[in-house]
Amino acid sequence: MLAATILVVVLLAMHPELRLLAPLVDLLGIDVLVLLVGAQAWDLAGPAAILLRDRFAFPVLRRAYRLGIFMLGCMGTYVDAHLTMRFGYAMRAG
Repeated sequence: MLAATILVVVLLAMHPELRLLAPLVDLLGIDVLVLLVGAQAWDLAGPAAILLRDRFAFPVLRRAYRLGIFMLGCMGTYVDAHLTMRFGYAMRAG
């Protein structure tokens, strides 16, 4: 981790606009800088990720859940009831 911090400090020091960040990275370490950049990236990409999850992932998972319940045959209704009791109505195939 020390080598990554030194490398980032050297790369930031070479760029004229980002050279002021070099003492901050040296003081806090690379992990804090990565955390701050990640928070900024999630703030930018978060709404798009939530939209993709709602439009694409949930329908695919719902179909996979229905298929799994169907493949269980006569035990499917019991497994569905157990999962619904355990995790709530969000798991329901309906």
